[in-house]
Amino acid sequence: MAYPSFDKLEEVRKGYLDLYHEYWLNNVLFSFDWWLLLTISIVPWIIWWKIVDKSKLTQIVLYGFFVSMEAVLLDIFLTNLIKWGYQSTFIYLLQPISSPYDLSFLPVVFMLIYQKFAKWKGYLITCISVSAVLTFILEPLLDWMNIIKKYNISFFYLFLFYTLIAISSKWIVAKIAAGAYEK
Repeated sequence: MAYPSFDKLEEVRKGYLDLYHEYWLNNVLFSFDWWLLLTISIVPWIIWWKIVDKSKLTQIVLYGFFVSMEAVLLDIFLTNLIKWGYQSTFIYLLQPISSPYDLSFLPVVFMLIYQKFAKWKGYLITCISVSAVLTFILEPLLDWMNIIKKYNISFFYLFLFYTLIAISSKWIVAKIAAGAYEK
């Protein structure tokens, strides 16, 4: 059996990107979904900037960075496993991730929670509640709107992923902050 060469893989990838670019230009760019994704990319940051506690800006932004990084990695992982796909993306070259969701909406929502709840108990209760809303209300809505297409993944796992992203991000930032104050 002959195995594919790297050059063959690159040829297929280029063909896929060309095909996706054509799809994006003809079906997504300037559509309602595209304008919605543009809005989701910008508006949360404007709201966040108006209400963020600027005295804790570095720590809050660090937390948001970890939320975004984990969301992007999870998104790439699950997209490449064909657990979901994006019918509409804001910037076609950022496919397979949902950049407005991973880099704007999700980190802003969780940064606001992080800012408001310094203690773990309130933070956990709120993150679990918000994760449930994101999973069981927002995700089905995005699926219904044909922005995302879910395949073989349980909503329960998405709920766990959102919750774990919030918990691990807070834990990492707490460890970094504790290490910074030890000096």
